[in-house]
Amino acid sequence: TMQYSLIRTLVARINIGFSQNSIQNVVSAPMLAQNPNNFPRIPNNYTTFGNSKSKSYIIEPQLEYNKTIKKSEFKILAGLSFQQSTIEGSLIQGINFNNEALMQIISAAGSISTRSNRYYEYKFASVFSRINYNYNNTFIANLNFRRDGSSRFGPGKEYGNFGSVGTAYIFSEEKFIEKLIPFLSFGKIRASYGITGNDQIADYQYLSTYTPGSAYSGTSSLSPSRIANPEYSWEANEKFEIATELGFLKDRIRFSIAWFSNQSKNKLVGFPLASQTGFQSYQANLPATVRNSGLEMDLNALIISSREFSWNSIFNFTQPKNKLVSYPDLAKSPYANIYVVGKDLSIVKRFQFLGVDPQDGRVKYLDVNKDGIISSPADDVIVGKASPDFYGSWGNKFSYKNFELDVFFQFVKQMGTTMAIFGGFMNNMLNEVMNRWQKPGDITNVPQASAWPTNPAFFDNANLPLSSAAFGDASYTRLKNLSISYSLPAAWLSKIKLQKVRFYIQTQNLWTITKYKGYDPETQNNGFPPLKTVAAGLNISL
Repeated sequence: TMQYSLIRTLVARINIGFSQNSIQNVVSAPMLAQNPNNFPRIPNNYTTFGNSKSKSYIIEPQLEYNKTIKKSEFKILAGLSFQQSTIEGSLIQGINFNNEALMQIISAAGSISTRSNRYYEYKFASVFSRINYNYNNTFIANLNFRRDGSSRFGPGKEYGNFGSVGTAYIFSEEKFIEKLIPFLSFGKIRASYGITGNDQIADYQYLSTYTPGSAYSGTSSLSPSRIANPEYSWEANEKFEIATELGFLKDRIRFSIAWFSNQSKNKLVGFPLASQTGFQSYQANLPATVRNSGLEMDLNALIISSREFSWNSIFNFTQPKNKLVSYPDLAKSPYANIYVVGKDLSIVKRFQFLGVDPQDGRVKYLDVNKDGIISSPADDVIVGKASPDFYGSWGNKFSYKNFELDVFFQFVKQMGTTMAIFGGFMNNMLNEVMNRWQKPGDITNVPQASAWPTNPAFFDNANLPLSSAAFGDASYTRLKNLSISYSLPAAWLSKIKLQKVRFYIQTQNLWTITKYKGYDPETQNNGFPPLKTVAAGLNISL
């Protein structure tokens, strides 16, 4: 970074960066390294020779103008950005080395089994500007604009315009506020709106590309590896936020509340294709508008502060919302059975569980299309959503003389995948399986146990994990962290000539309150629950 003051109010600056990485590797596998089970197929020894090199640079010249006029302060920035990165590499594999002492030399190979090369180039150019205005540290305004160009888009689609505007009013600096609300130490209202772009996809997605294949009759071959789509362009994300920040009693209490709304358009996705096309997907802009909005609150309070005892508490709360605002011709798209306009993107579609027939103990499902057959997606209904309704945390820190106690809770209000309750299989089950239907007239929501395909109830039970019976409340409150520590007094430390001696006990996931039917409400049935840990230790500083 270099800068030079042209005049007192005008500064020229340039940022330059360059990096390069090179890797060369040789991986040999002699006969003794082969799996003995492969020997009937006469395996070959082989050596793989590979090399790759990546380099990138960035150049950003800028001009910054600063001017103060009475209580007004202006900062104006204008600049350019040029970036380029390249990745290139090759790989070749030789097999059937007659002398394994020469496996580090490719010319000693009996034949070449694999050859491949790659080269990627990415270029990015931008012009940008920013204007900052500050009036008496009370009113602040920022205005940003940039025009970006990326080589990851096809002809005519390379450029996008983006910008933002933000304002803030620190009303606690006003004299009349100090007189009107003397216990208010800080007060701020802020709002912002902006559009950001995204080009974070692989290179050359808009082109038809081919990959070298194996030789056929002595002639090299090519196979298509990507289908062309030169029509996609920049992804755009609109972001709006309005917030208030307050401080009371010389900032012993800090509180903030914010409402945000982020709207995504032209999202860059791998658009699914039918397998008959020869490709699984192609790069495209999703013709959908998705809105994420929500409310966020934070509270930080120093409740007690004395010479020997203090108590600090932190609380935060978030209520997110998600909605598919629009999707033209959704019914004709690959996502017809996944999303619904006006609904959350995380909606869960399953069979609607109607209970157990008291006469024969079989499961009953809602037959949406009235055809007498329960099948997906014809009989799927929306049973809930996977995203949380709200979540947050509450942390407290207590200090008394040389003792410290930290307690941290987290809570989530959500639905999730639960365990389907039915018996007859060699699995661990919830205790509720003991309430299964056993004879005509039994009133229960647990079907008869069945493990044999010849029993019609077997197929009914097999659909339970795909129904609303296995989707329910997954809310929880968890004591996430609990720690206690004790530090030796300074008088003791001076006698033993140590700076610090601290004993501590730390725990994680110590206690959970939940009605969730499954392994764990946080991970649900997607893996092991978080470990409950207890650790004790001693820190000594000389």
